[in-house]
Amino acid sequence: MSVFDSEGVEVCFGPCWSCRRAFTFDAELVPSIPIDPMTNTPADVGEHAPGASFVRQPICRDCVGRANANRASAGRPLIDVLPNAYLDEP
Repeated sequence: MSVFDSEGVEVCFGPCWSCRRAFTFDAELVPSIPIDPMTNTPADVGEHAPGASFVRQPICRDCVGRANANRASAGRPLIDVLPNAYLDEP
């Protein structure tokens, strides 16, 4: 579900793709991952049909934190969280 606030920001309430916990986020700022709707898997995991289309799905703050811990230990770049991406926390 989404609505626009008085400043034109799209405020969304929906589930995290990873853990399914509902949270409030700014659709333009929240970290998201491209998912193949046919396989329900990320673009870089598994096999996808030629020309598969991907839909960006939001990821909650807790899941980004866990992903970043794994990425840091593997020496991979961290996922940036932009200011005001998550609207359910001050």
